[in-house]
Amino acid sequence: MFEYSWMLIFVAINGLLTVGEMDTKEECMKAASQMEEVGTVGITGNFACIPAPNYIAEGSD
Repeated sequence: MFEYSWMLIFVAINGLLTVGEMDTKEECMKAASQMEEVGTVGITGNFACIPAPNYIAEGSD
């Protein structure tokens, strides 16, 4: 069984950088928009949210 969290990443020309992990997509999108407002000095790229599946063993709570 899978449970999803959301990873906030920075996508640049030379790769991906994980910024943080959030519980909901809405929380991640809000953080991404706040990061876009702050900006990055001297680095071209975009912030994005991607699902991050976590395996939950059957029978665990």
